[in-house]
Amino acid sequence: MLLEMASKDDELTHQQLKLLRDAFVASYSDFDEIRRLVRFELDDRLTGIASGIALEPGVDRVISWAENNGRMNDLIAALIKDRPRKQIVQSLRDEFESPFSLPAENYEGALAPAHWSPKDSGLERIVVEANPIALAGEWRARMAEAERRVCRIEAPRDRPWGTGFLVGKDLILTNCHVFRQIQGKEAVARFDYTAEGATGVERGFKGKRPIAVSTEDKLDFALLRLDAAMEPERGWFEPKAHTFRINQVHLILQHPQGNPLGLGIGVVTSVIDQPARVTYNTNTEGGSSGSPAFTMDWQLVAIHKWGSAQNNAGIPMGAIWKALGN
Repeated sequence: MLLEMASKDDELTHQQLKLLRDAFVASYSDFDEIRRLVRFELDDRLTGIASGIALEPGVDRVISWAENNGRMNDLIAALIKDRPRKQIVQSLRDEFESPFSLPAENYEGALAPAHWSPKDSGLERIVVEANPIALAGEWRARMAEAERRVCRIEAPRDRPWGTGFLVGKDLILTNCHVFRQIQGKEAVARFDYTAEGATGVERGFKGKRPIAVSTEDKLDFALLRLDAAMEPERGWFEPKAHTFRINQVHLILQHPQGNPLGLGIGVVTSVIDQPARVTYNTNTEGGSSGSPAFTMDWQLVAIHKWGSAQNNAGIPMGAIWKALGN
């Protein structure tokens, strides 16, 4: 859409006029071509301009005609349409075209309403206290730290079954029902699987049984030992007791469908005491079982368990930690 540059109040600058003139001169070999352009695109026969005159004088005459008759925008649009591949015409288009038309200036419309006060407006407030405003850089750093502690659980190698996470230098927590899928197989935990084709860092599991386990009808967790400790700088999660609140942000780092590590974002929808459960609308898929769930500030608060059409659900880490004697 062309800006209304040729209105009665807005004339083209000298530089814009020169660009327009140069574009016509560079785009046509004789003035009769321009006459045909005006005839068929602007529906004007240019009866006041003689045919057969030289190109440059003819361009000057047709530009004056457009100015005097309020047809400047039409003339520019016709040129851009007729010679779109010419570089100088592209420059002309860039000079005059805009994705929208600017409205007339209206400073009066920006005046504050009578009796308006920022103090009493209610435009800014903390709506959910459990979802603090985080420092962006610090938040990204804590997310990156959390990502390095999450793994895809495979059995055999490259056959994903679920997700797990570090709670010690060589300890992985996942669901009991995930452990049942890898039990008796050559299983591995793959860390840093963040993109297709990434090999990440791989560890096997030590022993055939979990260090601790709670069945699916209870807390549905399995605590497994790796066959070698992870590097100390990777660290591990140290869960703490947590009080859930409705509409609290609920983040889940997961390997949905065995895919590279992804982030699901939702909020808490309900809290159940017996059996200990928390439900949320954070999206998950098959392969997300055993994933760690976090608050807005990356505090580990739950392990994802299962989903339904209405809600996903997890086990509060406070209940698991208590069962483990912590």
